[in-house]
Amino acid sequence: MNKRFNIDWDNELTQEQLINLILTDEDLPKLRSLTIGNWGDCWEDETCQPIIDMIVENAPRFSHLESLFIGDMESEDCEISWIKQGDYSRLYAALPNLKELIIKGASDLRLGAIHHEKLEHLEIISGGIPSNVLAELQNAQLPALKTLKLFLGVEEYGFDGSLDDVMALASKDLFPQLTHLGLMNSEEQDGIVRRVLESNILPQLNVLELSCGTLTDNGAEALLEHKNRIAHLETLDLHHHYLTPEMQEKLKAALPITLNLSEALEPDDYDGDIYMNAMYTE
Repeated sequence: MNKRFNIDWDNELTQEQLINLILTDEDLPKLRSLTIGNWGDCWEDETCQPIIDMIVENAPRFSHLESLFIGDMESEDCEISWIKQGDYSRLYAALPNLKELIIKGASDLRLGAIHHEKLEHLEIISGGIPSNVLAELQNAQLPALKTLKLFLGVEEYGFDGSLDDVMALASKDLFPQLTHLGLMNSEEQDGIVRRVLESNILPQLNVLELSCGTLTDNGAEALLEHKNRIAHLETLDLHHHYLTPEMQEKLKAALPITLNLSEALEPDDYDGDIYMNAMYTE
């Protein structure tokens, strides 16, 4: 059973009332999946920390959870770069059966020392993942992790890492069971493509997502040049891209795998200055 809790214009709850609503819900003992949407004035100083603390302080009542999504909001609730997140360092021990953790927003996000024996899916959706979060991921102990999806974002909205920081995560030594990798939503998408093709984790992947960013024909040329390295993939997701129609046809002809080339975009040209945008920024 899945339930979603949030504050909206209809219920006008306070965060304290939202927490009480969760704790007193009659279905709480049966929940396998918990989704938290808007928890208040997320764009100001109201973080999700009280909600994380609620779970930790009532750990026996939440220990059966298998999926947790904190920050499930649309832009009408709060722009993604404005979402004030929290410190997750105590959460892992409180949820020993957790298999899926999805976090939306990276402002004030702290993952802490990440250690979990059963977590299989970790996803961070953001307009800009800061370097401290990338560093915490580099030290993660997640032996069961199968899916890692990172919407990296852009410098203007919080991304302050390097390609080296990102590619340190594409390691079979760090994530030996990983079969689904998403390094997405970047203004450096071409560079990420080239580096992923050189990574030692690539041979074990079934699904590779390099979507939602500013991928151009330059990055796609690397895919063609090293097509034998990705021929084993079941799916290559490149949606939301800046590939020319000619390059899209070349990829389709060269790669006999499931290929997502939807949401083709054209760069904006302002007096000779070319602009391309990742999907999630502000």
